[in-house]
Amino acid sequence: MLGLFKVAVPIWEANNFNNWWFRVETISKREQFEDVLLQNYESMTTENEKKELLKRDARAQSVIVQGFADKHLDIIEDSETAKDQRDALKKLFARSSSFTKLSTWRKLMNLKTTCR
Repeated sequence: MLGLFKVAVPIWEANNFNNWWFRVETISKREQFEDVLLQNYESMTTENEKKELLKRDARAQSVIVQGFADKHLDIIEDSETAKDQRDALKKLFARSSSFTKLSTWRKLMNLKTTCR
């Protein structure tokens, strides 16, 4: 039974989002709700299927919310599904390319030099 033990979710500290998200994905695999992070389920045909997916989606949302500090919760509080939460977070925090990382690093270095 999956609900018998607590899930230790690390709190995201506004850096290393990709590492934090990797941990959430690992938890989602262990807790067997990784599919709700990847797809919308509006097209489900049977009522029982939809009920089961809603339960797993609630668990996924709970894990994501537990891992966020209060100051960042407004980003995901309007999301209806775990996938919506994932998309909103990745849109804001995920760094996908080396160019983006380099650009962010240059901005930070420029900011440091202008502050001196």
